[in-house]
Amino acid sequence: MALTSTESIIIKGLKFRESSKIITLYSRDFGKFSAIIKGSRSHKSPFSSSVDTMNHVNLFFNKKENRDLQIINKVECIEHYTGIKQSLEKLEISYKVLSLINKVTYEYLKNIEIFNILKETMNLLNESSKNLDLIFLKFQYLIMKHSGIEPSIIKESNDIVGENKNKETFYSENSLYINKKENKLLYSLLDKSDLEIIKYEIKTVNELEKKLYRIISITLNYPEYTFINKNISIT
Repeated sequence: MALTSTESIIIKGLKFRESSKIITLYSRDFGKFSAIIKGSRSHKSPFSSSVDTMNHVNLFFNKKENRDLQIINKVECIEHYTGIKQSLEKLEISYKVLSLINKVTYEYLKNIEIFNILKETMNLLNESSKNLDLIFLKFQYLIMKHSGIEPSIIKESNDIVGENKNKETFYSENSLYINKKENKLLYSLLDKSDLEIIKYEIKTVNELEKKLYRIISITLNYPEYTFINKNISIT
């Protein structure tokens, strides 16, 4: 049987037995799936540094239907994302990115748009030096859009915001209630390709991020949760 290859980003890794590793990845051609790389943790393995979490890779394997774990035959690393792994701030945001992908996607459901957004986001995080919070916020919104849970944006007047500022906002399944500052920031994120030129207040970013989380939680029936997934390791 001929080997199948696919471009992928590793979103999660787990040690298996003495020298192997189980990975969860998001691929261009097959969406999310899990695989085992036998002997990859051995110092003699040619793949030992290629299968770290968040690496951008080409994987080669004999794809078999109804198999929980595909068996990887070969790995070619395209990008290690060294710029991310050398920065604690970038690492934290990357964990949020990978955790969100893991939460909103399903196994073997191909979505090239989601793969391209993920790859572009990782590249931006790797290369950028400022406005990193905006990179994640834009990613968060675009992933919701291409996962079929794009929120309906409802602009609140200043009076409504003032009346409800100390109250819990009611959210229908996909309604995003935003004030003028949040609306302006969201419009700028979706309108401009260069995020480093956007001026913003961190409070506005945090509020928007929290509101989008709430919609994800309600729509997908997840509990409120923080995106720092302690099960994700970069090794």
